[in-house]
Amino acid sequence: MVRWIALILTGVLAVGTANASAEFNSAWRAYRTAVEEGDKAAELTTSTKVVELGRAMFAGDDERLPVLINNHAVALLRNGQSRLASTYFDEAYTLAKTIHDDESEAVLVLVRTRAEVLDAERDWDEAHRWYKRALGLTRKVYPTDSVEYAEQALQLGAELGKRSPNTGIAILKEAGEIYSANDAISDLGVVKYYIARIELGRGKRSRATKIFEEALTLLDPDVPLAKARSLAIRAALVPLYERRGDSEKATEHCVAIGRDSKFADDQDYLPLYRMAPAYPPTLLRSGVQGYVDLEFTVDKSGIVRNVQATRVVHTGQSENAGALGPESRMSRRQRLFADAARAAVERFRYAPRFVNGEPVETAGVATRIGFEIAN
Repeated sequence: MVRWIALILTGVLAVGTANASAEFNSAWRAYRTAVEEGDKAAELTTSTKVVELGRAMFAGDDERLPVLINNHAVALLRNGQSRLASTYFDEAYTLAKTIHDDESEAVLVLVRTRAEVLDAERDWDEAHRWYKRALGLTRKVYPTDSVEYAEQALQLGAELGKRSPNTGIAILKEAGEIYSANDAISDLGVVKYYIARIELGRGKRSRATKIFEEALTLLDPDVPLAKARSLAIRAALVPLYERRGDSEKATEHCVAIGRDSKFADDQDYLPLYRMAPAYPPTLLRSGVQGYVDLEFTVDKSGIVRNVQATRVVHTGQSENAGALGPESRMSRRQRLFADAARAAVERFRYAPRFVNGEPVETAGVATRIGFEIAN
């Protein structure tokens, strides 16, 4: 989209009267600001104005016009107007095919945009159909042994793999072969990252673990995006190793995440792995629900220590009655919930905090474990 934005802003200055150009450029800048700030309402208002001015300024065969219409369709979709958005998408797509060759990069950009927005709006069946269309166009636009093709195949394979795992993996492997032939090792690591995610999504945990580890050895830690992927891989490996009973390997990745991450002071301290509590059978049969607040320390390896229940509230009890002090004696129901919650939290894993390059203990970490019976 950035390439199209530059094209429009550069071209408009020389089109139409000075007043018309100034008005359009002002509207376009307002639209771009709304998009950058994530203001959906302003995005819709400004894109409406941009399309109105663009229709008056540009000839019907101007390559910028379908881009403006497509942008407006995106804004409509993000504001919940999917039916009207489809009308504008169809207009932009038809117009682009009229202006350009059906198998052009310009048409591919619009097809990809529509697929991505539909995906973001959770219309997955329709998004999948447009991703497949984008894949077909990609194979016609770029030589299938080119890096340009590999870049498109990487993204499309990752998306198609969400609903068609075998198809997604096959496309990703195509990209991987091209990157390997061009010594693009870090990009090959990204390919393996997405293949592992697909394998994990269909329950192939051992295979996913192996491929995630391979990806880690390939990703370039000096490239910001690759570093982010490395952190995501390690976060995925922690629960995989914990479920396998290999806490030592899980610890290796917990510590690496803590070392390579920057935590804000006000950032929530969330576990990399959490264990679901076992519902006490007698309370489950009796229909008793509740929750337990706990405090604990996360040690230098990201392991939970010194777990203490600070509040236990159950059905028929007020929140104030559930507060626990040093001398508090818990009821049987409170004890059952507290023991189950404590057993679960003791299995949690965290990335340890680092100070001056060294891991440190973090005391006073708090969490709440709920016990609710589904209807």
